[in-house]
Amino acid sequence: MSQEKRRFARFQTELHGFLYLCKGDSLCKGDNGDKLTPPVRCQIFDLSKYGARIITSQVIVDQHHLFFSTLESDEFTLFLEVEAAETSDDEKTEKEQLNQLIFPVRPIWFDRVLDQVQKPFKIGFEFNEKLSDEMVRLIKKQSH
Repeated sequence: MSQEKRRFARFQTELHGFLYLCKGDSLCKGDNGDKLTPPVRCQIFDLSKYGARIITSQVIVDQHHLFFSTLESDEFTLFLEVEAAETSDDEKTEKEQLNQLIFPVRPIWFDRVLDQVQKPFKIGFEFNEKLSDEMVRLIKKQSH
């Protein structure tokens, strides 16, 4: 049996987030026309400095395939937005930082989960830029 070799260790999460497709590679401005799809809810199962694995019930949104659209054209960028968990007032600064956790991602693989009734999709992403140690720390804190 072969052992997986990863650049950084993954850690398990129970975070929720959103995926959406934008035109161009800068953050979507919403009503300015560069956000091509509405946000699709997802659950982030594991994360490393380089990427994440999510599960979502939907990959085709407004005639765009969230996986293939970004692979077939440099014109589109997929974003993963991490939803911040509720925090106490003492942690308000960290929550404000987490509210800014929106990452451009590149899908690497996807698969259908056939053993579940809803038959959701699993997608593996690579972050366009490696996460800093501080970002990983903030996300880990939110995931427990």
